[in-house]
Amino acid sequence: MTDNDYKEIFHTDSSQKNGEGYQKHKQKKDDKLYNAFEKAHEIRKFEIELYWKRTAYFWTLIAAIFAGYFLLLTTEENKLPHKELYLMIISSIGLVFSYAWFLAAKGSKFWQENWECHLDMLENEITGPLYKTVLKIKKDYNKITSSEAFSVSKINQWIAMFVIIIWLALTSLPLIVKAAHSLHLLASTTSKKELTITIIEILVCTLTLIFICKMTKHTKTEFGEKSSPTKIKAIKRETTLD
Repeated sequence: MTDNDYKEIFHTDSSQKNGEGYQKHKQKKDDKLYNAFEKAHEIRKFEIELYWKRTAYFWTLIAAIFAGYFLLLTTEENKLPHKELYLMIISSIGLVFSYAWFLAAKGSKFWQENWECHLDMLENEITGPLYKTVLKIKKDYNKITSSEAFSVSKINQWIAMFVIIIWLALTSLPLIVKAAHSLHLLASTTSKKELTITIIEILVCTLTLIFICKMTKHTKTEFGEKSSPTKIKAIKRETTLD
């Protein structure tokens, strides 16, 4: 679908100035362009509400799974035979739900962006390029107090990925330790145990810092300027009854 095809479908008129057709379109209750613009606004707000409702749903479930895992972890082994097996099952459940959260966040973001792109295409004749115009206050930059164009939804996806990594570690580390013991790679001496723990702690700290740096770099929102507009692909669906 081309830009001209889209304008033809919704009866847009590129010859009008920005915002010039607002009153003309608003006065017609059956006007296709005005109705499409209003509907796109409503559905976008609805998608944002659903996004955070789904996120709260997964937060609650994953927090409950974490609580169950650490409660089981503190239980004495003589009171609960095969505790490691139960921990493995719980961590696997946490991993599955965390990955589902990550995919749900990506899917919700896709549909939100879909309606935002519709607003970009429709708003010129209704309100002018209001949604496409980004205003930034010119002031001295301060790393602590200054505002930045970070995407909240992208941060949410990075946090979901971080939780996935935690569950992967909780699931895989016991298996790695058992395999190492079975292959006699870990000796029973205290000094080697302490050295192993220290190496793991340094590795965890290093990976955490790398993750924070990556998250800071990749969660900034990019705006398509006039010289390099954002390119989108439009697919028109057709529905028929058998």
